[in-house]
Amino acid sequence: MNIAELFSGFGAIREALFTDLSLWWVLAPIVVLWVSMEVYFGEYKREQLGFSSALANGISLSWIAFSALRLFFSEGFSIGAPEFYALAFFAIYGVFVVVIAFRHAFSPRVVNYLAAPSLIYLFSTLAVLWGQNLLEISIPVLAALLIILAIIWGFFALLKRQLGILGEIEAVRRAGDNDKEV
Repeated sequence: MNIAELFSGFGAIREALFTDLSLWWVLAPIVVLWVSMEVYFGEYKREQLGFSSALANGISLSWIAFSALRLFFSEGFSIGAPEFYALAFFAIYGVFVVVIAFRHAFSPRVVNYLAAPSLIYLFSTLAVLWGQNLLEISIPVLAALLIILAIIWGFFALLKRQLGILGEIEAVRRAGDNDKEV
């Protein structure tokens, strides 16, 4: 793959996001939740996702993926398309997260990774784009997505590093409350 193909991947992503602006009616809540959760966990660094939040994330991903599959088939696309396999994976992954969260099948730390907002909302965004057939799966698009994802994760890492004042204040308050109980 050369640089021109990579730029064509970026162009395909830009086109998918801005050709039909009604798409943002579906993407906006996903993006708002993604950013909100990243900021929240950056501010409260000791906070864990928890089984109930993981359950909600799994249900959300499953719902979005199954809705995307419905749209995918209503547009006449077939099971042989690579987008179908990605959507099916997202749906199965969402159901998997629901099951492990509901049953407490893994440790909270493992569930925290498997149902992390960055992963769930990334899959949700891709499910919307692929389900509405706005973006095809190709090597240039996947390479561009990986670069964009690295930039997004880097941005969130920098943002989280700068945050944490409220979480530190909360920890101090808790420490003071513990002193009162003794």
